[in-house]
Amino acid sequence: MTTFKKRALSLFLGLCTVAIATEAHAGYVWSGPVVISKVDVEADAAATYLTFASTPVSASCSATNGQWVVTGSADTIKSIVSLALAAKLAGAPVKVLFNNSYSGTASCDGSGHTGYPVLRGLEIQ
Repeated sequence: MTTFKKRALSLFLGLCTVAIATEAHAGYVWSGPVVISKVDVEADAAATYLTFASTPVSASCSATNGQWVVTGSADTIKSIVSLALAAKLAGAPVKVLFNNSYSGTASCDGSGHTGYPVLRGLEIQ
C-alpha cells in the first residue's frame, strides 16, 4: 500500500468517530478492543460473519468456530462490513456491540444457546 493510501486510510479512520450500531437497548454492551482477522460474506447463506483474533466476549453459543454473525437491516450490515474492512486494512482494533442477554455472554442467533454469537454494532478504536 502506498504512503498516500495509508495516510488517506488513517485520515478516514480518524474521522470515524461515530459507531455503526443498530437500535440502542439497555441490554447492549460494548466489548473491549479486539482485532478483526476475517470478514466473511456468504451469498448462498445470506449471512455475514466477522472473526476476531481474540474473542470479544464470552459466548455460550453452539457454533464455536469463532465467527460472529452480523445482524440488522441491509443498510446496517453494509455499514458494519465497510467499517470492518476499513479496520482490517488499517490493522485498527474495534469494539463489538453485543446483546448481554445471558449475564455477561453474548446472545446467539438461534433459540437459546444455538447458533452463532450475534454482533449488533462495531466501533473503530
